[in-house]
Amino acid sequence: RYYGIDLEAIEEYEVLVCATGAATDEIAVFKMKSQDDVEDMRDVVLERKEELYDRFVDYVPDETPKGNNAVISSKGKYVYFIVCEDHKAAKEAAESCF
Repeated sequence: RYYGIDLEAIEEYEVLVCATGAATDEIAVFKMKSQDDVEDMRDVVLERKEELYDRFVDYVPDETPKGNNAVISSKGKYVYFIVCEDHKAAKEAAESCF
């Protein structure tokens, strides 16, 4: 529901969103059915990043740096998106998993 994606292109996914609504923290991992769908999913994730910025820039401006530094990457059929305080550590952790 947060990404507006075609589930037919996704083999597996997990999305965790901060439940308070006052923070941008979010982790999403998508395993695509085809390598051809990876770039399309990256575009969807970029749109989600922009949406988070638009939603929080006026509501909770202190949260926008997290979104600006979000980790968006892919490896093989996986696409991941991580929004958190320590984006460098998140990127290292994600890259070690994939």
